[in-house]
Amino acid sequence: MLAVGLTRLKPEAEPDSIGRDPFGALSHVNTTELARDRRLAPELVTYAGTTILVQGSRFVVSLVAAKLLGPFSFGIWNAVSSVLVYGQSAHVGVLNGMNREVPFHSGRGDAAKVAQVRRVGLTVGLVSAFLAGLATLGISRLPTWGPAVSAALAATAVLLVVQQLYQYLQFALKSSIRFDLMSRLQLALTLAFPLLVIPSTAFFGLPGFIAGQSLAMAVAAALVVRFLPFEFGFEWNWPEILRLARIGLPIMTAGILYALLTTVDRWVILALMGTVSLGYYSLAILTMGALGVLPNVISEQMYPRMALTFGSRQAYAAVAPLIKRQVMLSLMVMIPLLAVVALVVLPLSPRFLPAFTPGVIPAQVASLSFVFLAISGGFGNFLNTVGKQGMYLLAQGIALVLNTVLSILLVSSGWGLIGVALSLVVSYAVYSAVLALVAARLFNKPMDAAHVA
Repeated sequence: MLAVGLTRLKPEAEPDSIGRDPFGALSHVNTTELARDRRLAPELVTYAGTTILVQGSRFVVSLVAAKLLGPFSFGIWNAVSSVLVYGQSAHVGVLNGMNREVPFHSGRGDAAKVAQVRRVGLTVGLVSAFLAGLATLGISRLPTWGPAVSAALAATAVLLVVQQLYQYLQFALKSSIRFDLMSRLQLALTLAFPLLVIPSTAFFGLPGFIAGQSLAMAVAAALVVRFLPFEFGFEWNWPEILRLARIGLPIMTAGILYALLTTVDRWVILALMGTVSLGYYSLAILTMGALGVLPNVISEQMYPRMALTFGSRQAYAAVAPLIKRQVMLSLMVMIPLLAVVALVVLPLSPRFLPAFTPGVIPAQVASLSFVFLAISGGFGNFLNTVGKQGMYLLAQGIALVLNTVLSILLVSSGWGLIGVALSLVVSYAVYSAVLALVAARLFNKPMDAAHVA
């Protein structure tokens, strides 16, 4: 049995069918108690540890794959992997709604509603996963693509299906604040990833690299499913689907815009500089993925707690202590990690990846942008929690337009990859500033009940 020294399942985490509160002692607590929740520190340490392990495993596997595949093939992967980012939206926001509604209704003490939300979420997740996979497979058959891109897209179609199901499992565990089980899931993926992906890449090239990821996710999920504190169930309920989509679609749209904001640099490089340049930029992509690990861990820990607090207290200001905690924790882990990556790891990377040397300085510049993303995370979680996604989308739209226009201007002016990296830093700084200002204006306003009904 996979384990990381975590606590066993407690009585309050029994399946919903029994009618128990799946959050146990976390329900109906005041803001101060929740902000000081004794489970947060040990869960954060354990979850952060396994997240570092799984992301480290991914990072090392990606480096090995980059060396095996070369800049051209790995550049193709960086392009087609965007399908995975956008394909996660196939559930039209239902899973995002589930992620918000499970802790929200637990805060209200409605265990029956929590169980229904999970059933509907699983049903929609399964249907959307297979539809998205079929659509991607169809796109791979278009005569536009060369053989390498077509094969990569076909393998990505399978990975998209597995990723969607893996995503449901993550949403279900995080929304239940079961980060102990998330840690087990990540530990399983940490072990499965190198064992399965590296050999498949060595034997089958880029399609093997993609297929190996599918198999690793499936194996990790299978090992953890039996520990779930709730039962799987299915329910196709149009009113509930529409209700969850109404809540989750703005959250998902914010996620799509965030994905565009954080991937538009790739499209600018691909359009203006070509596949090989995108391959060089892989160092920046890998670096930003590594730097985002710990801030994302903190964000995932705080988001369901914000929803639980908001469901219980029904006040914007009640969430403020959790926002402050998220921002401070994110900066505390980001700044020393950034220094190590930018000043030590990246300068040494040409020893292992000499073909990617042109990407070192752009990666160092781009890494600075994550300081601002670390700051923005708490405010973004807050706006998603309180139903103010319109303001969230506005901030993202401003940053996206700025990032795109500035990237094109700097590349056209001869700045190349460094210009793309500089545009990231500027646009992310503006993004975090706008979010902070919007959130600050809400704290002293009365709550609009229509946004949380």
